[in-house]
Amino acid sequence: MKATTSVRGLAVPASLLLAWAALGLLARGVLQAPLPPARADVDRATVLGEDLQALFAGVAESVRPAVVFVTATRILPVSEDDPVMDLLSGRRELRQRSLGSGVIIDRRGFILTNAHVVGDSDDLSVKLWDGRGHPARVVQKDEGADIALLKVDAPGLREIPMGDSDDLKVGHWVLAVGSPFGLTQTVSAGIVSAMGRTGLGLLPYESFIQTDAAINQGNSGGPLVDLRGRLVGINTAIVSTGSGMGFGIGFAVPVNLARALVGKWIQGRTSNYLGIKVARIDHDAARYFDLSEPRGALVEKVVKGSPAERDGLEERDVILSFNGAEVRDESHFRFLLAQADAGKPIEVEVLRIGKTEPRRRIRLGLTLTDRDLGSGLPPPRQAVPGSGAHMLGITVVALTAELARQLSLPEGMRGVAVIEVDSNSPADAKGVREGDVIVEVNGREVVDVAGLREAMDARGKPGEGGDVVMLRILREGENIGYKFLPR
Repeated sequence: MKATTSVRGLAVPASLLLAWAALGLLARGVLQAPLPPARADVDRATVLGEDLQALFAGVAESVRPAVVFVTATRILPVSEDDPVMDLLSGRRELRQRSLGSGVIIDRRGFILTNAHVVGDSDDLSVKLWDGRGHPARVVQKDEGADIALLKVDAPGLREIPMGDSDDLKVGHWVLAVGSPFGLTQTVSAGIVSAMGRTGLGLLPYESFIQTDAAINQGNSGGPLVDLRGRLVGINTAIVSTGSGMGFGIGFAVPVNLARALVGKWIQGRTSNYLGIKVARIDHDAARYFDLSEPRGALVEKVVKGSPAERDGLEERDVILSFNGAEVRDESHFRFLLAQADAGKPIEVEVLRIGKTEPRRRIRLGLTLTDRDLGSGLPPPRQAVPGSGAHMLGITVVALTAELARQLSLPEGMRGVAVIEVDSNSPADAKGVREGDVIVEVNGREVVDVAGLREAMDARGKPGEGGDVVMLRILREGENIGYKFLPR
């Protein structure tokens, strides 16, 4: 994403001196530095400007150690008859790299970034502010909110303090930190231009912080901070021309939404689940439901057996309030849903027009659920009892017909399935993923774990020529080429 902003020198009118003075007082409170005495040859506005400058510098210095540079690599297979093969010097892989930013929110190694930065990458790495590089893995991501949580194992991490995005006001100063165009540790400043911006069509969950702080391609996933150095948003999108030229308008996901999501993910849970599909109330729908203005969220579908059906929500209901907050539109509803606490009763007000009943407002109590992140995966190690093995940083089992169905693989595929990859192992670093199928080892076809071991030892034990193993891997039925793993 791209965004631009410019600052021109302005004469400070007398009516603004009081505002500058307030900023100067804040600067002294944060930096604990006394205001320099005004000299005869320096006017008061200059002194206050220098004090604000010192404040920005102090915030930037405190925040930058928590900001990371994210590199996401996607490996694409290339067939032998593809014209691009000549450009790859015979290599059967094409590597696509995307760059972004992230911010450390927990010194145990949890990093917040955008889901679109991570994408469908096969390999992730982060560079810390001191230049250290580390492999990273995705804990969980929510593409609707464009939020992803990464995990790295590294000592001496510096986390950023969390702020409250609900406290932001239009006109508040904010700083954006990230790696625009790969230029790491770049800081830009601006103000909050709008709050709760929706209707942009960028994400299902839209309640953006709008800012004119310069945000460009590579800033995605980086922090937006207030003047106390607290995280208030994750830089996400911009307004730009078709050629990518920005207009100086950027958007950030509020930290309160991000915190609600990642708090669950760190505990090993998914996002909230209600079991409905909602749509926007436009002017015509507002007229149909006799609303004074377009507002609320229309329930288009209720999933059978879902919490919504259990607690009485019906199709064609219009959700007017949720957990005490008026629902502006369907994007705002999704935002409120993501922030709610699963397992606790939530009161909603709906407008209902029955087939025989008059139009009426009713109140319902809903209880959201969430699911364990591993509930939809084949149980590792128990998928095929007694036939699994752990080697090369991966856990593998023979690919049975049942397991192939669980992994959505083509019928009749043979090989050894990867059901678990150790974090930060060589296999993880090389892009081996759960669900991959190993069909060949050291040039030999394999159909079970015993055959895999035999093929590994065909070149000798470690130290006898067998220090590296060559695997040919299929992913979702497609050949992704070879992986070379140390033993």
